[in-house]
Amino acid sequence: MTGRKICILGIGYAGAAVGRVLAAEGWQIVGTSRQPEKRARQLPSNWQIIGYQAGESSALAAVLETADAVLSTVAPLPDGRDPVLTADGALLAGFSGWTGYLSATSVYGAGAGWLDETSRAVPAESRGRARLAAEQSWQEALPQTEIFRAAGIYGPARNQMARLRAGTARRIHKPGHLFNRIYLDDLASIIAAAIARPRSGRIVNLADGQPCEQAELLAGLAEMAGLPVPEMVDYDVAGLTGMAASFWQHSRKIRSSVIEAELGVQLAFPDWRAGYRHILKEEGS
Repeated sequence: MTGRKICILGIGYAGAAVGRVLAAEGWQIVGTSRQPEKRARQLPSNWQIIGYQAGESSALAAVLETADAVLSTVAPLPDGRDPVLTADGALLAGFSGWTGYLSATSVYGAGAGWLDETSRAVPAESRGRARLAAEQSWQEALPQTEIFRAAGIYGPARNQMARLRAGTARRIHKPGHLFNRIYLDDLASIIAAAIARPRSGRIVNLADGQPCEQAELLAGLAEMAGLPVPEMVDYDVAGLTGMAASFWQHSRKIRSSVIEAELGVQLAFPDWRAGYRHILKEEGS
């Protein structure tokens, strides 16, 4: 793979993690950002970070001429339109290399049983519907596009520890409400493995297969970190709004039939305890 180039559209927390894995394998990393100077200061100096907003076709065209792979981490608009494809779909339609789109497990809606890559996507709320529409747009424009449906992404600088330490975390009492996570490094390793073993149109669930209740996670993490266990608040009186409210509307149990069986990846952090032990160790806690 030495010398191959990937363009990561909207390079941020997840995209940069993928870039780090691929860079270690010899890939050249090009990332796009609406704030290229700021992102360039945060990322390795040998990565090329270019300014790009949807519709700035010349910037994207120059990158695509020499790219072997494209990964989009750009979120859809509320109505489900993908910003990149809406503005520059004609340009991307001619790209023949590997293509991936980072989506979310919200496309599955809710279900009492386990949901894997063979499960039908029936979104139950607006964010899930927007994600599914964007997935379909990518695969219509570029049929080779692989879809990565991520559960809650956590890792360094994006986890529950700050709220626990500040005493602002609340355990919400809603028995049976389960959710999955995926550790940032595992997400990146899975996407890199998919690039190495491409399959046109593949769907991959980026989830640890170990769903749990929010209250269980916060209580266990507080104990692990030697912090007070947050108060328990009943869901009906929690006063949740916006993004938080939509998260609590539906419970899902996500697993993958692809990660290990097809891609040969064993998660380094197969559950939240393993992930947070690593975070606390890295922090020196």
